Amino acid sequence: GGLSMNLLEKLESSDVEHLILLNVALGRCYTNILDPKESIKAFQTALNFIHKAPSSVLLGDRSIIFPVFSGLFVALRFGHNEDFQYEQGLVKMFLRETKLYNDPIHYSRALAMHAEMLSRHGKFDLALETTSDLRALYNVDEYSATTASSYGSDRSGQCIAQSALWHEHLNNHEEALNVCDYVLKELLPKMDPQNVYNSFLMLYPIIWVMKKHGRALQAREAFGEFVVHNFKTRLDDRGLTSDRPLHTPIMALLDMVGTNCETGKLEEYAEWALVEKNGLFGSELNFLMGCSGRTADSITAEMCLLLAHHTTGRVEKSFFVRKGYEVARDAMELTREKEESHGMILAYAQVKPIFDELEEMHSQLPDGRSGRLSCRW
Repeated sequence: GGLSMNLLEKLESSDVEHLILLNVALGRCYTNILDPKESIKAFQTALNFIHKAPSSVLLGDRSIIFPVFSGLFVALRFGHNEDFQYEQGLVKMFLRETKLYNDPIHYSRALAMHAEMLSRHGKFDLALETTSDLRALYNVDEYSATTASSYGSDRSGQCIAQSALWHEHLNNHEEALNVCDYVLKELLPKMDPQNVYNSFLMLYPIIWVMKKHGRALQAREAFGEFVVHNFKTRLDDRGLTSDRPLHTPIMALLDMVGTNCETGKLEEYAEWALVEKNGLFGSELNFLMGCSGRTADSITAEMCLLLAHHTTGRVEKSFFVRKGYEVARDAMELTREKEESHGMILAYAQVKPIFDELEEMHSQLPDGRSGRLSCRW
């Protein structure tokens, strides 16, 4: 961490403990403000103290090192890391350390990290096997609050929620919906309502599964209750988090799909989408959400697709098709498989049919797209 070996050798175990905690806190702060480069640097500095400071073996509470592994894993994923061997080594270290520590709360987080790593590389069957072990161990009443305190949010519970998308990707539709119901009935009601970001990450994977299977309005109700309502009434000093800009488009899209665009708010949603900058979330938030199963901009793209089908105004329809096509195209590029990367397999599957339909509509647009925007339904 910028300290010479001579100085590292002079550190007491209490000094090492404070330096680890400081860098974990810094790493989390940088993750929260969407700065993966600085986040990785902070967590790797903490890891260096663990590996290079001789007195680290004398740490009274070894559990302080576990958030280093977890935080670095998240930051590396967020920072577009594709070094599978490094990632695999990190996960193995975390599993070994937590097993030696013999604490099921931290071991459950290590299992969740292992399952997520497997899923990112397309090994969904193995990820689900690991998640089965996690579910057998995990106890929401006993583990959730401590996990959230140690790791910033309940990443063990979030892994279980993510498994709904893994089942869906493998066409295990019944199992996918069973996970959704388990999250809604057994997990979320027992989690801290003030940790709105945790609630958001618990719901984000399952709302897309529910939407696909005709349960968009139920998904919207849950999102409104556990995220939007709690954000307005219960948010504590944790303040704003990166998910806040997504609340409006998620609620809108679920309403539009659930009512087949017969909602009384359709014009309101159209006015929002007609503002050019609305629904354009930037590369970092798109990558972060893509890692959770769907990019942020793909939500905007689907909204625009539905609005284009339901507006009678030629100029407005052209606008929605153009905007939707452009953001869907960007989402395709971000999530597609590349030579050095598997891409974001689940997020790509989410946006591909939306892009295909918008691409066809875009190819039929007339060259002239100017005119006054005034929605007609």
